[in-house]
Amino acid sequence: MHALLYNDFLPQRTQSKFHIPLPEADPQTGRMVQPLDQTYAFSSTVRRAILTGTADEVRAYNGSFRYACTWDRLDSGTPICLVVFNIYAFHTLAPKVSNFPKCFVGMYIPRQAPVTASWVSPLKVELKRGEVLDPLQRT
Repeated sequence: MHALLYNDFLPQRTQSKFHIPLPEADPQTGRMVQPLDQTYAFSSTVRRAILTGTADEVRAYNGSFRYACTWDRLDSGTPICLVVFNIYAFHTLAPKVSNFPKCFVGMYIPRQAPVTASWVSPLKVELKRGEVLDPLQRT
């Protein structure tokens, strides 16, 4: 999606991390592995960007695929792209788990931000928990 949106490729070793919306269990304890706090923070940031018109988006397959991202900076000033996407309601393949993200959520850190990148709005937007768990929901 980066190449499609920004007409530029990402190097193979681009630092990235993605949450997959399928719960997993710790083999030793049998307990569900909770998503990292960053997953919810990234999801909230992209949802805020969608609501404020500061997200870059791709929709395809008659609406069955949706991708949204926005750009922000780490404390060091390094640009970071925060991403959410969903394809064919992938989360429906998983068992129902409360308080669990319904989209792929992640980030990547390229060498530099694209010139045409949309930067997240500084506006504060109060989000409902459902919006954090499903940032691509229709408004």
